[in-house]
Amino acid sequence: MCKRIEFLSAMMILALLACSHQSAAQTAAVAAGSCLHGVKSYPTIQEAVNSAPSGGTVFVCPGTYTEQVTITSPLKLAGIRSAGQAASTIVAPATLVPNATSPTGGFSFPALLAVQGASGVSVSDIVVDGGGINCTWLICAGIAFEGSSGIVKSSVVRNFTNTTSSGVAIDADGSTLTAQGNSLHQFNWGILAANCTLTLRGNVISAGLVAISVNQSAGAVIANNNLQLTVGVPLFLSAVSGTMVWGNTIEAPADNAAIVLQQSQNNTITGNRIIGGFAGVSLVFEGFLPANTGNVIKANFLFNTNIGVMINDGGAPGGNTITNNSMIEANCGVETGNSIGDTLTPNNLLGVVAATCP
Repeated sequence: MCKRIEFLSAMMILALLACSHQSAAQTAAVAAGSCLHGVKSYPTIQEAVNSAPSGGTVFVCPGTYTEQVTITSPLKLAGIRSAGQAASTIVAPATLVPNATSPTGGFSFPALLAVQGASGVSVSDIVVDGGGINCTWLICAGIAFEGSSGIVKSSVVRNFTNTTSSGVAIDADGSTLTAQGNSLHQFNWGILAANCTLTLRGNVISAGLVAISVNQSAGAVIANNNLQLTVGVPLFLSAVSGTMVWGNTIEAPADNAAIVLQQSQNNTITGNRIIGGFAGVSLVFEGFLPANTGNVIKANFLFNTNIGVMINDGGAPGGNTITNNSMIEANCGVETGNSIGDTLTPNNLLGVVAATCP
């Protein structure tokens, strides 16, 4: 009899523990919208974010949410898909207010989704639509990570084009950010990042002035993205080091370079497919800025560019390596400019008028 009582007591304890864990899981998750049962729901995303515990999850039901959202603690913001695609859409209200602050620049600006001073934030399956907002600030962003860390994945950011050229799809400053599998289009700047640790992988970025701009950052990985611009510069890298650019497909306009590298050291650009552009890759020297040194540009496929690779070391030994690239249908393979101490051969040329030119 005693053993039976002990067994029943143990079973009751296990049941209570199971209920406790289930209750804790439910408490850690809240929802914006009313599509989920058994989860506390709120009419706006911001109210759901405010009520979520640190490390919790905010599910966003399909629908349109006219608001600005600010996240200041670790959490997951997860849209619920409809018909197999992201359908939880944040749109700009009539009046924007600054809700993000650059940790290095110190200026404030509005973002539709701002992550400020928070670590471990995940944003997935969310649509952010600027509606072509008229921005009067230095920056107006779709998603902003400022002094934060986290990931943006499987999301859409669109319609951040304006006459002041200040519309940014994703802005990151002083942050550790992974952007993966997103679609960004109709913007002035696609991804604008400074002083960051970045992993940008598998994004489709189109219809803007600059697809990706990375400044004053080290160790970035930019891989397997599809960058398609008819104006502007697809990939602009300034004062970066240890960056790996590989496996990207880049379509550039006829009057600009597909990849611009400025005052940067020890970066690798390899295995990319570059179509069009005045130059496939341009190593730019700006006179008063440090030169590009120790960069490796190899095994890229460059098609129908006016110049394959342009290089200017600014009168100092560059030590850059430009080898084993396939250059097809170009007027010039490598424009040496003021190249000193660089390795410029071998490269594979087909239908190129001149292997090198001054």
